[in-house]
Amino acid sequence: MIPIKGILMLLAILIGLGACVPNNPQSPTPTTRPPSGGLVAELAIPKDGRLPKALEDHVGYWMTFDTKRNRLIIFSFWGKSEESRESTALWAYELGKGWTDLSPSNSPQLSYSSFPTPGEIVYDPTGDRLLLFIIGEPPQPPPKVYLEPPPPPEVTGSPPISSDTDKRHIAHVQTWSFDFEKHSWQYLPVPQMPPSGNAGLLAVYDAKHGRVILLVGHWTPESGTNVPSETWAFDCQKNAWEKREALGSPGFNWLWHSSSLCYDSKRGEVLLVGEPSGLEEVNLRLWAYNYEGDTWEERRVINPPKSSRGRFALAYDDHLDVLIFFDYFIQVYNFHLNSWEKIESRNLFARAIADFRIAYDRLNQCELILASDLDDLKHYILTLKIEPEDGNEKMISWRKNRV
Repeated sequence: MIPIKGILMLLAILIGLGACVPNNPQSPTPTTRPPSGGLVAELAIPKDGRLPKALEDHVGYWMTFDTKRNRLIIFSFWGKSEESRESTALWAYELGKGWTDLSPSNSPQLSYSSFPTPGEIVYDPTGDRLLLFIIGEPPQPPPKVYLEPPPPPEVTGSPPISSDTDKRHIAHVQTWSFDFEKHSWQYLPVPQMPPSGNAGLLAVYDAKHGRVILLVGHWTPESGTNVPSETWAFDCQKNAWEKREALGSPGFNWLWHSSSLCYDSKRGEVLLVGEPSGLEEVNLRLWAYNYEGDTWEERRVINPPKSSRGRFALAYDDHLDVLIFFDYFIQVYNFHLNSWEKIESRNLFARAIADFRIAYDRLNQCELILASDLDDLKHYILTLKIEPEDGNEKMISWRKNRV
């Protein structure tokens, strides 16, 4: 017979063991692997996707997205005929509502010595305006705006793909501003020497720092195809340029347009995809620019895309938190896996298209693409919708909540 004292000791031991077991045990650490199911894309041409004739009469296009009014802005230049050679047009496109002629009362003065004219258009939400950056001479007569010596002399020789008569010279970047209320362009003189170049220009708005980040190329006969680039920042409140030291600044074959910029709003970084050689069927490389650290960092990615056409477009989709690469084929970059993946399309889009521009429409959670149709030589707006295959919402949640 067990003594009462022994029974009490046994009960105390059992009670103590029970206290060590938590009432609400924690769930195991979630896996870092994504849920099953990938992404699928759908390309379409809206009913009103055909460009207006005023835009079609030109062969040069720059595009940006007006985030305040949720619409595309397309600036066209270089008229097809001699009579319209120096004309420009400015239109807005809103998905589901169609086209609006912004009817500028004047036109920015472009340099038409060669085509394509290096330039970019950017929407500035700080001042609710459009900013146009063009490599070329300032309006005539030139205003006295520079505090430093005049532009450097002409560079002799021709770029590798230019004609013998195309002697590219170094020129400053003009800055123009479009006022939506006044419907007019204004040339913006700047207090400092602006950027200069002769081989190409890329620009994108950095929302975190309120600046336009600009890359400009400098071609010389000695540089060959790998053209050095400079990084500049345009302060949208002060209308002032700042040259950045930009450690690790990449170089490109700008003349083949084998590079593209976009802005990663989640991480506050500017992203650049390109390839120095500009050759077809080569792996494209990815860089990220951090304004605060003033550094370009190349990311050694898995499964890098190849551009089979030389031209491509780039956009950041903050709904899926992916970088979208489009050159008719669709690839996305997963930041968390540091890997590119090809995206299949639900509909077999058989039209032969080229010459791409792309922007993300946050309201409609889709990409809007300006592309030319090689069959009828017309330009269209395409919609690109990327979503989880079979409605896999867990994939969206996993992508958005990854740290």
